[in-house]
Parts: sequence; structure tokens; C-alpha cells
Amino acid sequence: GSYGERGMDSFRAVAAQLGICIDGDIHKISRRWTDEQFEDLLLRMRHSNKARGVVMFVDEDNLRRLLTSLKRMIESGSH
Repeated sequence: GSYGERGMDSFRAVAAQLGICIDGDIHKISRRWTDEQFEDLLLRMRHSNKARGVVMFVDEDNLRRLLTSLKRMIESGSH
């Protein structure tokens, strides 16, 4: 939503001022995302060789769903 978009705009502006490189891939997470979509996103993030961190502007429900997917993937060894 607009909160996340404003947050990302502000984050990008400050990062640019500080010389911090940000990956061009922005993933907009919908409230309708399935567990499979979360797992796909996590796998793509895992295979990024340059990533050193993740910044998320999401509601607590989607954060919980993403972290639950991550935990499930780690426990099953599919990461």
C-alpha cells in the first residue's frame, strides 16, 4: 500500500545519500499471496549472491507468513 511505497521511497533516498547500493528488484507482497509465492520469493532471495540484508515494509500478517515459510523451509531442508 501507500505506507510501504512511501517507506521504500524514503529508504531509497537516504540510502542513495549514504552511498548504499540497493538491488533493483522490489517485490510487492499482496495479502492474497500463497505459501508457495512466499517460498518462491525466499528462494530467489537466497540465490542472490550480492544480498547482505532485507528491508521490508509489510503488515504484521505478511511478515508472520514470510517468517513461517522461512522456518518451514529451513526445517524441511529445502532452502
